[in-house]
Amino acid sequence: MRIKRPKDLYYSESHLWVKLEEKNEASIGVTDYLVRNMETTISIKLPKVKSEIEQDAFLGEIETDDGLATFISPVSGKITAVNNELLKNHYLLLEDNYDEGWLVKVKLSDPTEVESLISYDEYNEFIESELEELDEVEDEEEAIE
Repeated sequence: MRIKRPKDLYYSESHLWVKLEEKNEASIGVTDYLVRNMETTISIKLPKVKSEIEQDAFLGEIETDDGLATFISPVSGKITAVNNELLKNHYLLLEDNYDEGWLVKVKLSDPTEVESLISYDEYNEFIESELEELDEVEDEEEAIE
């Protein structure tokens, strides 16, 4: 599977993306890297509209056949929308995670936090280093057997 990485987004090392919208609002979603190996999504939990979230704090979680993954918020602010369609139709996360499969929309409390996120190029380097580490671990596991 080819991993998509749109250039106009900001990324976190926890594999969430942030798209800046008008008036200090942003959409937050999950990158292809995070969802590419997910099998059946059982449930998704997201904060309620009007909830306050903090950068680097719990944002939500997804339960799959493989286990539970926690979403760590890349920015701080007030939730202005939750993707209710995604909560009903989990396949959106796997099929269209950069458009219809967004998680939440946020009114940013500190728009400068976006500067602490990583760019498209930096995210590509980060992904490549993670993939290399996975290959090394797999090679070590094969050697042990």
